[in-house]
Parts: sequence; structure tokens; C-alpha cells
Amino acid sequence: VDTQQLRFKQFSKWAVNYEASAKYRLLRNIGETRLSAELTIGQNMDVGTNYAFAVPKIRAAITDDVENLDQRALYVRFEQDFGRHFVVGYRFDTYTPSSDIKNNGRDTHAFLLVAKISPNLRFMNELDWAIDNVHDFDAPAPAKHIVSYSGVLQAMF
Repeated sequence: VDTQQLRFKQFSKWAVNYEASAKYRLLRNIGETRLSAELTIGQNMDVGTNYAFAVPKIRAAITDDVENLDQRALYVRFEQDFGRHFVVGYRFDTYTPSSDIKNNGRDTHAFLLVAKISPNLRFMNELDWAIDNVHDFDAPAPAKHIVSYSGVLQAMF
């Protein structure tokens, strides 16, 4: 949708997702170790919710094809149980709405600590540090640093 010239264009979208995970008990007394990763490669999948410019551009002649945007996302997560009561973890994820632009992505580092209070109750703490460099072709990378914390008490029934 081009809100400036009040027109719209249909175009194709596609995405491919690869996922892998593994778990293993490295040391008997410590607990299970889990590692998972996911890679998504796509074209024109972003809908412009967070970054309005991250959608295919409609060319001047409405009959021409849109300017496709190739996107990429990667997610890696590591978790380690410590006994029956604690889990620590680390997650890295990155996303770029246009892989044609250098230094055009949002990277997030997340640190996790879970306290298992009982089999059905746990308290999860997560500290996230994101570096947002997503920008349009002719704009500089903003280098926004965002730090957030969340604490969740989860009850399972």
C-alpha cells in the first residue's frame, strides 16, 4: 500500500525456516544442557509494523514489479539446568529486513535465570540488551541500545 499516492500492489512473499535442537546431560550432577537454533530466510515477509520502510517499494509505473526485500533472521538459544531448582540461559537473535544494506539489523542478547519453586511454579528473570541498526537505504544506522528486564511468575496447572 502506497499511502502517499493512494495505490496498492500485489506481490509474492516466501520464507524458508530451518531449525535444529539438541539436548545432552554433560555432567550427571549438574543437569541437562539444551541448544537450539533457527534460521529463517525470506522475501517480502516484513509487514512494516516496527519499521515502516521495511516493505517492498511500489515503483513509479504501477505495472512494474515491486522492489523485493530479502530478509533474514537467526535465533540461537542455550540453556543449562543446575540441579532441580535452577536454569540459566542465553539467547542471541538477529533480524534484518533488507540484507542488501550493510549493518542493517537488530541484534538481541538475552540472559535468563529461572528458579523452579515447585514442579508447577517457577519464577523466570530475563535481561535483554538489543542493538538496533535497522535503517533505510539512504539513512545512517541509528545504533539504538535498548535494555529491558522482565520477571514472570509462571504457574502450570
